[in-house]
Amino acid sequence: MSTGHPDQPWLVADIGGTNTRVGLIDDKRQAPRTLCHLVTADYHDLAEMLSAAFAQHSGPQPRQVACALASPVSGDEVRLTNAGWQFSVAKTRAQLGLERLEVMNDWVAQGWAVTALGDDDLQTIQAGESVADAPRLALGPGTGLGSTLITPCNESWQVFAAEGGHISVAPTNAREAAIILELHRRYNHCSAERIASGTGLESVYSTLCHIDHRTDRTLDAAAIGQAAQTGDALAQEAVGMLARILGSATGDLMLATGARGGVYIGGGLIPALGPQFDWQAFLKRLQQKGRFAAYLRKIPIQQITHATPALLGLGRYLEATA
Repeated sequence: MSTGHPDQPWLVADIGGTNTRVGLIDDKRQAPRTLCHLVTADYHDLAEMLSAAFAQHSGPQPRQVACALASPVSGDEVRLTNAGWQFSVAKTRAQLGLERLEVMNDWVAQGWAVTALGDDDLQTIQAGESVADAPRLALGPGTGLGSTLITPCNESWQVFAAEGGHISVAPTNAREAAIILELHRRYNHCSAERIASGTGLESVYSTLCHIDHRTDRTLDAAAIGQAAQTGDALAQEAVGMLARILGSATGDLMLATGARGGVYIGGGLIPALGPQFDWQAFLKRLQQKGRFAAYLRKIPIQQITHATPALLGLGRYLEATA
């Protein structure tokens, strides 16, 4: 596979349904530097957006590009539902004259970031001892609940897209049972993402209003977080349930994948909630797995604090597969 010319930078883009962050890698030994921020809806497809990004760079046009998308990626035809995009990877590469154009799910990019993060990019949530040749798990709540699996392979890494956010959840008390049953009624399934995500926080708050016969105030996740901070009891309960169900789902995925290499928590929701997110409740529910509680307590858990992990991961992927 071509590695491009030494004087040509690599371009990396983290493309969400609303905003896009674009970075450049001038020196393959260094992390990406921010080039620009773009509004996704201002562009009709990937080619138009990348052309706008290229125009922000005064040097040689990058010939190798990698993009993370908040969307499933399978095959040449890609649909970014929240932006109304549909494009062909091959046609876009040819249209822009690129040597290489890679697109991947945004949580695959997060997984590649795990292989490049340093101590300063992480905050310890649970101390433990990493098993070097064991899988690692990355997951976290944003609008949805993303996840990915990272495994060592021949002195390098393989990163696998996963849909761990859609595992089913089980209640541990009557209150949780009532919420989960109502979510089942509404959606015909109650996944972890229906509770432990931005959209989940909104669903749980609405469900609590329904169960408690309160007027259903339509609040988005940010407003619910703010309401929790100012003492709204239902908002605080919804945020607390998010932490517990995220802990339960994380523990389930750790057991299912054997992720003794470590667990990495990312996503934008927990930083947005700040002190309202209860890490102790998260850990208590994570470890509440009967005979395997001690097994889970030995696995290190870190929160990703790097400002642009997807861009870092895209750069790491290009370097590892050049």
